[in-house]
Amino acid sequence: MKKLITSLLFSCATLCSISLMAVMVTLAWFTGPSGKADKIIDGEIGLRSYFYSGDGKSERTAYEIVNSTQLYYLTRLQNLGIFSDTTYFQLGHETSTGVYQTIVGEDPDTHETVWGNYIDMSNINDFYPIGNEGSPFIGNFNGNGMIVK
Repeated sequence: MKKLITSLLFSCATLCSISLMAVMVTLAWFTGPSGKADKIIDGEIGLRSYFYSGDGKSERTAYEIVNSTQLYYLTRLQNLGIFSDTTYFQLGHETSTGVYQTIVGEDPDTHETVWGNYIDMSNINDFYPIGNEGSPFIGNFNGNGMIVK
């Protein structure tokens, strides 16, 4: 009987530890790329830090996605159920030329940002669909004619 109680206590302690670690990992991931959770914007903890700009509240202020990491963030956050209301997203940022473009790299000589019209997802291993049965996408996604490859 004593072994059974000890075994049950050990099992409970192990499950509690695993659950706590899962919560900590989720919170650590959700703090954003900077690792700081102190940035509170419109009640959303650091959500803007996952995207280039915007607040996602309208077509005019859509979250801008300009690289593969930000597109990955959208898929991951959506599948975690973060976006439960209509939220606006767009590929690209309107550059000084008046054209929506994405960041495709950096010029090795000048270290200036190189803009283009595509997002290369080949460096992302776990690319999820935007939404799933448990967290369907109910937002607005404007691809601006960009290519996702």
